Amino acid sequence: MNTGKGGSGWVHPNDLNEVTVPNPQHLYEYAVVGEGHRVSFRLLDWYLRDNYGSLSITLRAATAADCAGSKYEAFGVESEAQCLSEL
Repeated sequence: MNTGKGGSGWVHPNDLNEVTVPNPQHLYEYAVVGEGHRVSFRLLDWYLRDNYGSLSITLRAATAADCAGSKYEAFGVESEAQCLSEL
């Protein structure tokens, strides 16, 4: 994901579910923090034999469930309470 700060640099967002390996559903959730930033995505995929020509990216606002347990850490805050206060 591009940081949007002057178009320089790519960052890997923090995974909300701490899943670092592919899963059968191919569903992954990441914390993207900020407002008014331009967001772009880059997918490096070296194994092309399993591609079917479709990729969907959905952006949504964070919910209280996204702050539950230790998920708040993906947003770079100190506690679940702080995460909830910033929703």
